[in-house]
Amino acid sequence: MHDFLEGCVPTVLTIVIKSVKESKILSLSAINALIKSFTSDKSGFGLNPYTVDITPKHINDGKIKGTAAQKWWLLVHLPLIFHGMNFIENYRPLELLLKCRELGAILLADSIPKSVVEYLRYLIHYHHTLVREISPNSITPKFHFLIHYPSIIQRFGPPRRYWTMRFESKHQYFKDLARKCKNFKNITYTLSTRCQNFQAVTLNSEILCNN
Repeated sequence: MHDFLEGCVPTVLTIVIKSVKESKILSLSAINALIKSFTSDKSGFGLNPYTVDITPKHINDGKIKGTAAQKWWLLVHLPLIFHGMNFIENYRPLELLLKCRELGAILLADSIPKSVVEYLRYLIHYHHTLVREISPNSITPKFHFLIHYPSIIQRFGPPRRYWTMRFESKHQYFKDLARKCKNFKNITYTLSTRCQNFQAVTLNSEILCNN
């Protein structure tokens, strides 16, 4: 979550969007409009969680804003959003985007075959080579951390089994609850009691039983 979704992904997205803007393929306002109008749901109801306006400041700072889930959604769907645009042949930023997307598909998979680990090692090397070629000043320590992922996966299995996303989600529930209570006299007691009541209701709900 922190190394890839909140480290490498926003940097890669910024590189690609900045390149598209500077190449005059699309303006920043047009890119924002395409992202907001894109639907990933066949029924047409939307399911587009990315609601952040990408500003010139985001581009200049080198990182777009948003949650880890929003950045992952944008990485997955940006090639589809850009579909039909007049990219030149072998457009390197687009290749970087696709390689980063492929990298994420492997790292966030529920299971990773042993045969894929060596390919992952090559993919990380090629991905970082593209970043250095297109925008060498964008390399951060989190890009280096990814180099160790193949050996970590060989020892402990898929990162999704021990990443912090699940803990962050649970922590967000407590933070929201603390803000709504507006009483910090005995906040630990309040949060634990509310959480236990919520879990009891959830475990006894018909929806959970039916699923």
